Formats: sequence, structure tokens, C-alpha cells
Amino acid sequence: MAHTEYVNIHKDVFSAIRSEISNNVGAQIPQPILIIGPEGTGKTTLLRQLYEICFEHNPLWIDGRFLFNTSDILEPLEDQKHPIVFIDDWNFYLTRCSFEEQYRLRRFLYNEGAPMLIATANRILPAIAEYSAPFFEGLKVVYLNPIKEEVLSDQFKNPKELERATVLWKLLPPTIQSLNLTKNILLTNPDAEKDIDCLLSILASQYYDLYSSLSTYSQKILNALSKANTGMTLREMRVESGLPTNILTAYLKRLNTMGVIGYDRTIKRGTRYFIKDSLLSKWLSRSCP
Repeated sequence: MAHTEYVNIHKDVFSAIRSEISNNVGAQIPQPILIIGPEGTGKTTLLRQLYEICFEHNPLWIDGRFLFNTSDILEPLEDQKHPIVFIDDWNFYLTRCSFEEQYRLRRFLYNEGAPMLIATANRILPAIAEYSAPFFEGLKVVYLNPIKEEVLSDQFKNPKELERATVLWKLLPPTIQSLNLTKNILLTNPDAEKDIDCLLSILASQYYDLYSSLSTYSQKILNALSKANTGMTLREMRVESGLPTNILTAYLKRLNTMGVIGYDRTIKRGTRYFIKDSLLSKWLSRSCP
């Protein structure tokens, strides 16, 4: 996505952090910033854009997946030539390292002349939320919200394209990744009737991996549920899948915990279970006879 398009989506957040950088770089003790948002909301994109406007400050980029202790952060900063350090997926460090390790990093960051830290995390972690945690205080936390459907009208000016984009958007999580996926489909596919087929072909490997990782009983349950648009009761699933009630109950609970299926108890004649991701249901109905 082009820089101008991105700023239009997270304009306020981008501007606020840019201002913080201007005010903090070179300060005696610059305040660390943590950007928090669910997967796909644009944390890495935002961090990369901020990194790119800071080249004059010789910034350091660190991928959080490769952080296993505080030394992995401090060693690249020993020469003190990087007044700003960007850490993507800092949540890996926060979950892998003890509070003792994290206090070591905090002491470094809150010393005079320390670099300014700008990092991302996918959620609020104990290292941030617990009162005794090293980073309970002192971080400026910025939240990225899910992308709203209204953004489509800014990205798709043609009414027919907007209509097609809206149909696809309703099938996807509200993220920048989904927006890019929608734009790519409209760019490469001239036939609106094939939009969902294109989307399914792109996501097919992801769904295949999920399906393959499940037990045989879970697969049978999903196969059965994919044949009913309005969901199924326990009795209907027992008939369709051939599984006994005790097996169904146990594996339905597991699939619900995973977020794969949901249920509706508002219907009077029995709870109805359904696959939460309508695209997964479509993929299953096409892949499983």
C-alpha cells in the first residue's frame, strides 16, 4: 500500500507518533511508545513508515521474533549510534523474558542518553498490565482500531467497484491486510461473479492447513456443518456425521474454544452450531463432497 493511502487510514496515529519522535529524540530520557493492535490492523506497516521517516536519525530495526533475552536488544545499541530503536512484535520478548530481564531493559531505557524505543505488540500482556511489571508505568501506549467499512468509500471511488469491495469486505476481518486483498482481487479480476472464487483460491492453503491440523472427529464435525447454511443441532450433527453425542459434545467444545465454531441458543428447539468463518464454510462445502 502506498504511503499516502496508509496515512489516510491511520492518519491521527501516524501524526501523533511523528510528533512524539520530534519532541523526544535527543531528550535526556525519551519516553518509549508501544503500538498495540490485533493481527492485521497495520502495526508493522505503521512502524515501517515511521522508521522510514527517521533515516536521518540512523534508526535501528529489530524483529521481535529473534529476541530471547535483553542482550539481544542491548548489544546492537552498545555503540550508541542509534538514537531510535524500532522493535516489531515486541510481544515475543515480553512473553519469553522474565521480569528480571525486562527490568534490565527498563533501567537501560530510562537512563540519560538512552535511545527512544518504538515497538509493536498484538495485545495487552502481563508485562504491561500487572502492577509489579517492569513496564506497567512509563510507556506511552497507542491503540490501533480495526478498519471500519467506511474506509472503502475512500479507496473505491467507482460505485461498481465499491459494491464489489463491500461484498468481499463483509467476508473478511476488518484489517489492512483484508483491504489490500480486496484491492488486489478487484485489480486482477474483471468478473465480479468470480470475486469470491478468487478470494477462496487465495485463502485455500490457509484453510487446508487449519483443516489438516484438526483431529478426524473435528474434521467430521466441520464437514457436517458446512452442509447447512443455518447451522445444525446436536441431533442433526449426530445423523450427518455418524458421531455419538459424547464425542460431538467434547469436540464441539474444543472447536468453540479455538474460535472455529459458534452456537446460537436463542432458538427454542435446541442449540444450533455453525462455522464462524463463512469463507471456511464455503471452502469446506466445495472441497468436501
